[in-house]
Amino acid sequence: MVKDFQPYFNLWTTIDEWNKKHDSWLNGKFDELDAQALEEMVDNSNKTLAQVSRVLRDKEQPEILKIAESKKQDVEAFKPYVPLALALRTEGMKTRHWEAISEKVGFEVKPYENFTF
Repeated sequence: MVKDFQPYFNLWTTIDEWNKKHDSWLNGKFDELDAQALEEMVDNSNKTLAQVSRVLRDKEQPEILKIAESKKQDVEAFKPYVPLALALRTEGMKTRHWEAISEKVGFEVKPYENFTF
């Protein structure tokens, strides 16, 4: 029974954790963003949702499979931002780095009190 229930547990707990973390990554304080944990969460969520999707395909549960695949697409869409978070949250970021980024994007970018990712 545990083996049968495990994919559903993995699906719903991963979706719940992803939704909570994703919101905090985008709207939380930039200086509290843990880029390493973000990277780990994205990788783990992607793997878990892929595994769950395979199981649900075999069980022929299209409604739940649609939810799993939709959330996996959300994770995949966020993946390109992981290297950016890792780079911007590195200990070595200095004022000159923020100035170089600002020059490249054409507007001022630097962490301030309410700065978010």
